Amino acid sequence: MSGVSEENERPEWLSDSYVEKILKTYLNENQIKLQSLDVKPATAKGESFSSVINRVRARYTTSHSKDVCEISFLYKTTFENNGFLASVLEQYDVLNTEMQMYEKVLPQMQKSLWDIGDEDQLFARTLYVDYGKKTIFFEDLAVKGFGMANRLVGLDEDHMRLCLRKLAKFHASAAVLNERLGGSLEVYQRGIFNRHVNAFGGFFEAVTKVCAEFCETCAELGGYYKDKLLRRIPHVVENATRCYDWKEGHFFTLNHGDIWTNNFMMCYGDVERELKDILLIDFQYCNWTSPAVDLHYFFNTSLADDLLFHRQDHLVQYYHEVLSETLRKLGYQQHIPTLHELKVQLLDRGFLAVATLLVNLPLLTNDQTEDADFECLLVDNEKSRRFRKVLYENKRVQSIVKVMLPQFDRLGYLDMLEINAQMKQQKLELMHEGQYWCNTRKTNRIKKKMCENNSWQAPLWLSNDYLQIVLQEYLKDDSVLLTNVDIRPATANGENYASVMSRIKLTFTSNTQIEPCTLSFILKYSYENDPVVAKIMAGYDVYNTEMKMYEKILPQLAEILEESGDTEQLFAKTLKVDYERSAIIFEDLTMSGFEMADRKRGMDWSHAEMVIKKLAKFHAAAAVLNERQNGILEQFDHGIMNRHTRGFACIFEYLFEEGARFVKDCPELGEYYYEKLSKLCSHIIDYGVRAYATRPQNFYTLSHGDLWTNNMMMLYETIEEELEKKQSLKELMFIDFQLCNWSSPTVDLHYYFNTSLSTDLLLDRETQEKLLQYYHSVLCDTLRKLNYEGHIPSLHELTVQFEESRILALTGIFSNRPIMTTDETEDADIHSLMDDNERAWRFRRNCFKNKELQTVIKAWLPRFDRLGLLDLQK
Repeated sequence: MSGVSEENERPEWLSDSYVEKILKTYLNENQIKLQSLDVKPATAKGESFSSVINRVRARYTTSHSKDVCEISFLYKTTFENNGFLASVLEQYDVLNTEMQMYEKVLPQMQKSLWDIGDEDQLFARTLYVDYGKKTIFFEDLAVKGFGMANRLVGLDEDHMRLCLRKLAKFHASAAVLNERLGGSLEVYQRGIFNRHVNAFGGFFEAVTKVCAEFCETCAELGGYYKDKLLRRIPHVVENATRCYDWKEGHFFTLNHGDIWTNNFMMCYGDVERELKDILLIDFQYCNWTSPAVDLHYFFNTSLADDLLFHRQDHLVQYYHEVLSETLRKLGYQQHIPTLHELKVQLLDRGFLAVATLLVNLPLLTNDQTEDADFECLLVDNEKSRRFRKVLYENKRVQSIVKVMLPQFDRLGYLDMLEINAQMKQQKLELMHEGQYWCNTRKTNRIKKKMCENNSWQAPLWLSNDYLQIVLQEYLKDDSVLLTNVDIRPATANGENYASVMSRIKLTFTSNTQIEPCTLSFILKYSYENDPVVAKIMAGYDVYNTEMKMYEKILPQLAEILEESGDTEQLFAKTLKVDYERSAIIFEDLTMSGFEMADRKRGMDWSHAEMVIKKLAKFHAAAAVLNERQNGILEQFDHGIMNRHTRGFACIFEYLFEEGARFVKDCPELGEYYYEKLSKLCSHIIDYGVRAYATRPQNFYTLSHGDLWTNNMMMLYETIEEELEKKQSLKELMFIDFQLCNWSSPTVDLHYYFNTSLSTDLLLDRETQEKLLQYYHSVLCDTLRKLNYEGHIPSLHELTVQFEESRILALTGIFSNRPIMTTDETEDADIHSLMDDNERAWRFRRNCFKNKELQTVIKAWLPRFDRLGLLDLQK
């Protein structure tokens, strides 16, 4: 943030003898005779707010030459004539910080880089530091051809990459220096936001209010964002300060603290102003914190608009490459953060992006500089109010805020510290109409009639006598007499891999039912005829899990929801649970008009919205049940990825291996991604298990564990719209609870998004953010209605959890989506997933021939790479 000296007169203490003393030391000369001294301001209004910087041109002679030499240097000092401003800056210790940086810290950091053969210069050389006069003298980079870039337009990618290269080396060398000096850099704790002083808080709150007023007048934003920002004002400082706080497991280093366009000096070549070099300047707010602080500040004050909107992931990836490489070369002994860990840090500390973009960006790109001085940041008077209002007259700022504010909202940044406030369920705009669903339903019905399943066998124990007893118990009528039993497979090849399902139609009579009556049920049972598969399934405890769910847990969840007046049915009713035979009989929803959606097409927005609503209620009810019954649901710990068994590991590894082969032969992807996937293959289960593992600070509940298209049943209705009949989704229910597990709700969200969303929704990055936001609103509303006493996660906290477990998105696309959307159903059975033979490899190879899947992989694999998910983790 640096002020302006409007006086051309030099201060009294800057005498000839004083300057001669400085030059003798810097030039290593025994005798210097000053001939003339010229002092002028080095910055204009609006370019520097928290110090005075002057340029000095000195003409001198030496003892060994009568020729007059000239040198230009800068000196930086405090507002010595303004006691109020000086006292504020003293609270931030800016002068001592910068003097220590220039005299002690920066030279050691630079030397450590030179010692490993890195010739990059990071900052200007220091001439002299005078602690008594609180002044720093350093070289004038302008005489070497350096100058400032245009702060009003933002930096392009060439500028950003060079700046980030230097910033990454600054961070790396500081981390190593701190390690070598026993933590001496950790004393720097007074960044713009800190736990010691809050002089700038009023300015941030006031400008946030100006932004809220702008939102009200903006058709694209309106009252929704105005209200959110006004509610944020009392919490702006605390939210921003939390972004600086220590957090276990986060990588910390010395941050520049005020890293923006004008704190870089640029050197250009003669040909088309080719960028040759940059140097960092202004180290007043250096502080020990996460590098996310510098990155958020830099990106949201200094990026060109297109880069800000679309290229931040690319830039973070480049920064991380330089950071990690430099740390390794310098021999850093501690954990070097992975790219994904850095991404999580950025997301976790994301509110700083909001504060910086809404307040610092308008301030630092303001082109109306008449009132631009440091005092306007600290006082509340007519001049400062006029200055703050001017900040949002900037058209570029307005256009940026229109784009970024909705993005911040979807990430939960605008809801921080509103954990216990009343949430409004926001009805999200429908992105796609459900019209194409009615075009596929007829095909679905035909397919179900031709339901072929090569591996299906009716269980040997399933006799007419057994079914008659079940029916008598269900109808509570001992006079029931079966007259006909029809048993067929309930699913076709490729629709179910983890169990055997049969549809049973029972025709019967009774004392009260003289005419024959037919009821239909679903029987789900184990692979009793396949001991190899049965053993693997037993390792996941799938049969006991599902039987407990249907017999005990699901009925209680329904009762809990009914307490709040919510009678919406989430799952099918249970007829019988048979622990001896590991079998469950439940109602056949197809008899009520329910059917499966098209697993190959994926779900459109209207389907996804209903799934998310039901899932949020399921998760909320489960969290409440677990709370009321002392952790009863935490016994369910055998999800698809768990610490007890790795029976499914070969499925994931084989599919990753086959996916890597497709990637290698794909012109748009190729060898780079193939090598990354090949290295990742043997670790993917370990990383998945970590994503399922519980962390004390996160919200947990009972996850469905296998939430995809075929584990839901849909009910449609016909509606008339503009004289045209259309099919609309009326209801859906969840089925298949074999893999329920106590974990983060993001386990279900990643699984569902990446297996079941239509291709167009999955490719749209905003879709998941909007669905996550909607899920959160329903979850919180339901938890409150059910009087949940635990911590209800904020949207931002949930978003961080979502990012922490994003490896499950990668496994979803490479291991689950291929087999769940395949057209090749002839060999689609559990053995084709687990076996290592020609039949199995042919099936897996055919899965990756799916054009829709290929489109998804081509789009998402580079994104996963930029998120650090393709890198090996520690």
